[in-house]
Amino acid sequence: MVDKEQLGALFGYAGMVMTFVYFLSPVPTCLQIHKSKDVQEFSVVPYVVGVVNCSLWVYWSIVTMEVTSQNLTPNLLINGIGAVQFVCYVSVFMLYSKT
Repeated sequence: MVDKEQLGALFGYAGMVMTFVYFLSPVPTCLQIHKSKDVQEFSVVPYVVGVVNCSLWVYWSIVTMEVTSQNLTPNLLINGIGAVQFVCYVSVFMLYSKT
């Protein structure tokens, strides 16, 4: 039988995997933009919001770990990865934007 801590860790890792897959969801849009060399009617706003969101979670994780000594490394790691991914998505938009 699995105890509460093991079950919590299992759900935590499952959440990290699902979050990473969620962070990959803009890839088809960016590939379409790259192939057409035009952003078409796509908006960059969701990707900028993604950068801000992940950056705020990274900041919160760092501050909370220092203040409370909690181990929030998984949260810090997945949101750091997400911030980098969303910066890449925004870069694709900026590269092919005509304005």
